[in-house]
Amino acid sequence: MMPEVNDSSVPTNELAQMLITFVDEAGLKVVSHINGQANAAKLGIDVEADQVIEVFHPKYAVKVWGAAHCAGIDIPLRFHIFEENGMSKFSFRKPSMVFAPYQNEELSKIGSELDSLFLNIACRIRELG
Repeated sequence: MMPEVNDSSVPTNELAQMLITFVDEAGLKVVSHINGQANAAKLGIDVEADQVIEVFHPKYAVKVWGAAHCAGIDIPLRFHIFEENGMSKFSFRKPSMVFAPYQNEELSKIGSELDSLFLNIACRIRELG
């Protein structure tokens, strides 16, 4: 289950802020924003940018739990923003891919519904450059 990886000309910190805006505009919620580069810097270690933005919404959580409570381990879903060789990148797994191993029809429907939101967010990020 490899994530989709996209290049971007937008600096990673700006990309993270735009992603947070797009997540909110899509009707989802940022559950957490983990800045790995900042955390490494606290240890005196310099690394390229690396941020994880965990995304979900309580209404979807309730649906997931109703379909297969054990699938709660796979929520929230994530976007990954990072730098590789000086180039900004972002990645994510389509929600339908995350829920596919459960082989559960209701989870598949939820995944498909979330796919459209995630793909719309990704499309908006790609439009930034």
